[in-house]
Amino acid sequence: MNIEFVQGDITEQDVEAVVNAANSRLAGGGGVDGAIHRAGGPEIMKELKEKYRGCPTGSAVITGGGRLKAKYVIHAVGPVYSGSAKDRELLAGAYRKSLELCSEYQVKSVAFPSISTGAYGYPVHEAAHIAVKTAADYLENHSEIKLARFVLFDAHTFEVYRNAYTVIASEAHFRRRTSSSSRTLPEENVKFSPESARAKARGEVLAHIIVGNMSKLPRLVLAHRRRQKARSAISEIASSGPSRWPSSQ
Repeated sequence: MNIEFVQGDITEQDVEAVVNAANSRLAGGGGVDGAIHRAGGPEIMKELKEKYRGCPTGSAVITGGGRLKAKYVIHAVGPVYSGSAKDRELLAGAYRKSLELCSEYQVKSVAFPSISTGAYGYPVHEAAHIAVKTAADYLENHSEIKLARFVLFDAHTFEVYRNAYTVIASEAHFRRRTSSSSRTLPEENVKFSPESARAKARGEVLAHIIVGNMSKLPRLVLAHRRRQKARSAISEIASSGPSRWPSSQ
């Protein structure tokens, strides 16, 4: 399986299906929802009205892609953030149902936005972990889906998703090392594509790497964390004033 993280415009993705961050009325709106309807044309809304009478939060429905490059649009309804434990279940459900529709319609490549982190107020750090973990868990047992791509609108969200994958991959490696009953994760390609040169430099450890069973990832992560720790120590010394620096006498 392939998991990709890119910074860009989801309406321009050359995949078989794109996921829309829809509302429960399937009535269109702002953000990703509005962008997909504008790019895809009125055919998408027409099909929604003909086939569905809304969609429950935590679920998803599917239509044709209209004028998009994608053959399908999957309209996933994430929760409005309330801070309750139910939020996590509903957000994971929206991603999982979207992937189930991919399996049902034989979709081999799908692009996701960051669901619920815009107007619905879901903290992006929490949402990223749920999104990536749900996708990775599903794809591990569904080889018919060859590519899941997270398309993030800005550099900050891209960075958060990149870090979420790092944490999840490290946890998976640790469980595999400490449990003799754990199954080996399937070989996978993980691709990070920062839009700007500065973002690419920040993501140098994981940008465009191929991980075979994630065996090398913990070493890369450790090296990255050591560099971060060293930079933090230098910054702390520099900000504390001359008394922290060694005497030149």
